[in-house]
Amino acid sequence: MNCLHLVLLISSYLVFSVNAESSDTLRYQEKTKCKKFNAVYEVDQLFNHPTRKCIQCRCCKTGKVKCFKKPCADAQPPKCGILFQEAVDIDGCCTRCNSTCVDIKNNSPVLNCPGDIVFYDNEDTSPAGCTGVCGGIFRGSIVPNGPVTDPKVVHPCESCVCANGKVTCSTQASCPAKKLECVNPQIDDNTCQWGCPEGPTCWKGDEVLYANMTYEISGKFCTCVLDPWWPFAACGNQGHEGVFEKMLQEEMCVKTAINPINYNPA
Repeated sequence: MNCLHLVLLISSYLVFSVNAESSDTLRYQEKTKCKKFNAVYEVDQLFNHPTRKCIQCRCCKTGKVKCFKKPCADAQPPKCGILFQEAVDIDGCCTRCNSTCVDIKNNSPVLNCPGDIVFYDNEDTSPAGCTGVCGGIFRGSIVPNGPVTDPKVVHPCESCVCANGKVTCSTQASCPAKKLECVNPQIDDNTCQWGCPEGPTCWKGDEVLYANMTYEISGKFCTCVLDPWWPFAACGNQGHEGVFEKMLQEEMCVKTAINPINYNPA
């Protein structure tokens, strides 16, 4: 290799290095400030959220602001009922079990609950409100062992019991003497009986059709026909306006649709 080749090789390496550095600079440039919440913050500055007292935020080197829950020394929520909790800080974002509850826990046997699921009654002032009782997870909520009475998870016509972390339910709703003529029945909260609050309905594929209404499905007009035995979906080809509806009225005793779809042939 002569001197000329060596000079060209070094020059090419320098150009490549500069271009690589320039490319990295274009891809990422550290910021010195963040603009958020109508204010300017320094990089790595930790500050409180302007409207959410339990949220803290930090200005990142990318110029973005990252927010998170204010860290607490104790697990949140603490493992005791609300009546046995006390605030750790002035803003009340962090809480812990008070000294009374700590003494109760120290003098009570350790709970061995299936799945470590413990229910804390926020209205219980007895020691159980501090230590909690074994329970289970039912419809997204923790419920205690025994009869489940929380109206947020149990229907008035249901009877549910939690035992060993599992919930079983039975319904008190009874079927009426006359068979229902709908595919979307509901239980009446007052009578605990099944009924059709939306009137006769039937299926057409995955869609619920209501009686006395017409629908356009896959290029056809469809409606829910009140058969003497069971409502069923009837469909007909598109034609001149009113032809399908007239056919239903004359041949199937269907009432005039309250929202007919008007079809205007081209």
